[in-house]
Amino acid sequence: MDTLTEGQLPLLKDITDAGSNHAAIALSQLLNRSVQLQNTRIQWLTVGGLNNLIEDPDEGVAALSFQIFGEARGNILILFPQNDAKNLVMQLNGHTVTQFPFVETLDISAIKEAGNILAGAYLNAVCNITNIVLLPSIPVLFQDTAGNAIRKVVQEWKLKQNQVCVMESALLADSRMTCYICLIPDKNFLERTL
Repeated sequence: MDTLTEGQLPLLKDITDAGSNHAAIALSQLLNRSVQLQNTRIQWLTVGGLNNLIEDPDEGVAALSFQIFGEARGNILILFPQNDAKNLVMQLNGHTVTQFPFVETLDISAIKEAGNILAGAYLNAVCNITNIVLLPSIPVLFQDTAGNAIRKVVQEWKLKQNQVCVMESALLADSRMTCYICLIPDKNFLERTL
């Protein structure tokens, strides 16, 4: 199975809504203030279509790459446009961030932790709804232009699958930040989970 059927779309929406709620709760606790995470758009793309997510391929991004382990396999890519990544790190660490790519260990750790929260929340939502166990790997951080970061991630994964489920999300805390959560399922992932 390479694409979703009409019957699977409501389940995917349930999973993304639950994942958003889980992530918002965890980020709210981490930031000690209200955070909302809204899925503004869900789309099913080819791997090549990832290059069109960020309007300007020369814009800097923080790209977090995860492998999915457990009863189904796949990959997760979380993309934060440069200004949104800096804003999120500033809110997490409580100091102004002017430099990108991040070089401070604390800043790198903060963006990775945000990615861990998002990846874990969505995989937990899948687990809760489908009763299968999924775990994210430790994230690998790529800081580059959008085009280069996506290319590096795709090369690293040596993908055999060509379909990607992309959730464009708005993270609302003190300001609005955008992130893209991309699920690249392995061949049997959709059959096992949806």
